[in-house]
Amino acid sequence: MLGLRVIPREPTPVPLEERDESTLSLQELRELNRIRKEKLEAQKTMLAVQVKTEVKRERDAEDDDGEIEVIEVRPVKKRTVDTIDLTDD
Repeated sequence: MLGLRVIPREPTPVPLEERDESTLSLQELRELNRIRKEKLEAQKTMLAVQVKTEVKRERDAEDDDGEIEVIEVRPVKKRTVDTIDLTDD
């Protein structure tokens, strides 16, 4: 009977965020910087959504009388179409 040869699993690498920056290669530092920027942008987006939701809730709470109030009227943009005459006259 043949014995099973089990290959031991390599340990999971430590995430870049948890490693000492002085031990990272240039490529790892760039990746860490990209990850941090993505997280920062996601936090900014979440914060903007939360602020917008809070402002909307405040406005809804103030206008409980059922009336519609027009705050701003914007003119409708007119579409312009450029035409090029390709016929030979």
